[in-house]
Amino acid sequence: MTSQPHLVDGIDDPRIASIEPRSMLEHRDGIWWVLVVDRMRRTRRPTEVEKLLELLGERRTQLGGLRLTGAQEQASGARGMVSTWLGWSGLSHFTHLDLSECRIGKDGLKQLLGCGHVARLEHLGLAGCDIGRQGVTMLKQSDDMPALRSLDLSASENDRTKWNDSMLKHLVSLTKKKPHGATLQGLEALKLGRWDCHFSLKGLADSSLGRGLRVLDLDGQMSLCYGVLQLLHGLARSGGRLEELRLRWVFRNYSVEDWNEPLVPLETLRRLVFDDGSFRAVHIAALSKAWFWPQLESLSLARCNLYPGTLDPWADAPVGPRRLCLDGNEHLGREALHAFAAYPMAAALEQLSLQKTARPEDLEGLPDPILGAIEAAGGLD
Repeated sequence: MTSQPHLVDGIDDPRIASIEPRSMLEHRDGIWWVLVVDRMRRTRRPTEVEKLLELLGERRTQLGGLRLTGAQEQASGARGMVSTWLGWSGLSHFTHLDLSECRIGKDGLKQLLGCGHVARLEHLGLAGCDIGRQGVTMLKQSDDMPALRSLDLSASENDRTKWNDSMLKHLVSLTKKKPHGATLQGLEALKLGRWDCHFSLKGLADSSLGRGLRVLDLDGQMSLCYGVLQLLHGLARSGGRLEELRLRWVFRNYSVEDWNEPLVPLETLRRLVFDDGSFRAVHIAALSKAWFWPQLESLSLARCNLYPGTLDPWADAPVGPRRLCLDGNEHLGREALHAFAAYPMAAALEQLSLQKTARPEDLEGLPDPILGAIEAAGGLD
């Protein structure tokens, strides 16, 4: 694995050292981000970012993200400082904006939508911003972000808003007089972490918003099982194109019977994420017998409390996902890994991630195809 060259490597201009750019830059999700609250916990100002953009020259095109997370807590006069960023003309440079936990509320969202500098935004993170029902209405009716493809509306424990079934129904509801504006019309990825909305997921499946989604993230919802199945089958009936479903921290989502309920299968589903759940052998068996197993490209069970014997039902499972993540399952052990390596589904893997699960000595004696899959997934680093 080769390390990512830093964005400022090789720039000799002495002026760039004065703003200490390495502490305010981060490479994540394939792009470079500016951290308004940098690694030294200092709160940066728009003038510093403007200077950085100038000094980067042609490299500035690689700088796509601006992250304000933590700004509300760090700065004195924080509300005014965050407001300054929301109206900053330099926002027009960025395609990704993360305002997580900035608690901008509906007024801050109104300022952002009306600033005239967000037409290029492809991702907007509003987790913990407590925009409320009025903020959701603004997003529905807005034409200010026509390029938006990804939206994070995750709840926070500090929110006053009740992010529940009623709010999801409001988000997806349409009328002839008030259709969705351009901001949500092209949405492909939606995150509703910590919402309590399992009863209204079928409504999402039946909506134009739901049918357009390729990625849906429902992290942290404690009771989703029947709702998720209704969602998947509803999307299949309505012509949905969902490819990836993320269910981190979901502990009651693994009913053997429900996964195999004879409803309409969603043929587009390719990737499932169950990280930070709690899996037993019966759940592993259910996955390999589910209707989606043969069509999966990737499956992630990171930090799912897997123990020796948990993976035994996969011994006679048909070939399934080509990429498998078992990171953070340190209790699995060498013997279980070697037993798993002999399974037919394991032999077909193109990538097998075992970071913080296996030690180098645990890999000794594994077949070359398995070792190749581990290396393709990044090794044990």
